[in-house]
Amino acid sequence: EVLRMRKAGGVVVPYTALELFDQGPTENSPYAAEARPHITRDLYGAMRVWGGHKSWQPCAWTPWWRNRMTQMCVLLQQREHVGGLYLDVMQGGALPCYWVPHGHAAAGADVTTTGMHGLVEQIFDAVKAQDPEAIVTGENSTEAMIDVIDGILQITLWPDNKVNMFATVYQDYIL
Repeated sequence: EVLRMRKAGGVVVPYTALELFDQGPTENSPYAAEARPHITRDLYGAMRVWGGHKSWQPCAWTPWWRNRMTQMCVLLQQREHVGGLYLDVMQGGALPCYWVPHGHAAAGADVTTTGMHGLVEQIFDAVKAQDPEAIVTGENSTEAMIDVIDGILQITLWPDNKVNMFATVYQDYIL
């Protein structure tokens, strides 16, 4: 159906969570054993989970996670004929990771921003190499991501927001 829609000019852009890994109820999901060393760690070395959920929070800095996400996005294009990807939980940076064996400083400087930017850039380049017309969008991205996405979903009318700085500067639009 997606291929038929694509041929008719429609574009399906699936939701893809950048910072979520479902390891399964007994860590039995595909890639769980491979993923374990690449999960974000707190100051004491404990693996971090996504919010109040049980799903692991991968470190956006690690080549394994970047390659896994890129592979998944390209496979969605090839097998499902999607017209791009919506990269959820992109934001302006990843969750701080203190695990220096990942190859970054202990949550210092711009590690979270450059880590997320590198992940999205790798996906963006691979998606565009497959299909230059494909679109890559994301959720609540910041200025640091403008060069690696085609558009955004931006929350601007949240009750607590008096002035949304991104919307104030860019008027909810980026090319």
